[in-house]
Amino acid sequence: MSQQPRVLPRSRQRAATVLVAAVAMSIGAVVGPSSTAGAVGGAVDGAAGNWAARPYQAVDLGFAATEWSLAINDRGQVVGGGYRWQAGQLSPLGAPAGYQSFGAREINEAGTVLGNAITTSGLSQVAVWQRGTFTPIEIPDAGSSYAISINDRGVVFGTTEVTSPDQSFLWHRGTLTMLWHNNAYAAQVGINNWGDLVGEYEPTPGYPCNCRGAR
Repeated sequence: MSQQPRVLPRSRQRAATVLVAAVAMSIGAVVGPSSTAGAVGGAVDGAAGNWAARPYQAVDLGFAATEWSLAINDRGQVVGGGYRWQAGQLSPLGAPAGYQSFGAREINEAGTVLGNAITTSGLSQVAVWQRGTFTPIEIPDAGSSYAISINDRGVVFGTTEVTSPDQSFLWHRGTLTMLWHNNAYAAQVGINNWGDLVGEYEPTPGYPCNCRGAR
């Protein structure tokens, strides 16, 4: 008789989420099948992908990060905070010249890291790390800008405080494309390899917004 999955009560669900976040913050852990001797990822059992039948173990990555700054790609490369981890090797990403620090947010399949660099005045500026080289994304007349997502083509999706509320933008190989003005209730989420954008938007009188895909 197969065992049915146990659904946690709502109060326990929040506790479980907090526990996962706490583990990530304290040890920077990634979970992988134990049959791979601690490596990230692993083979899928059957065409349907029977992951439930495979035991997992946690691997201490050796750095601290929050759940908002941990990401992994299909090559098993992990980024979090100011670090990059692959196959047991931990490397600090550093920061762009003239900046205080850099915090990773996402990594694509090419190994390009997207994150936020902190200026000497404490402002956030979106920056891309690729093979040891940083490229800060400069937006004219902007205060802070914030990284959201990067696809496998290297197209960056972000928001900037060039207006209030903020404004979304795309950046690719030096070309900046300003998009729509958000409202106070908008949340931008991600971009796929086709260039489709996804987010959350709640229409509110006084905050017009043209929310549309951009390719």
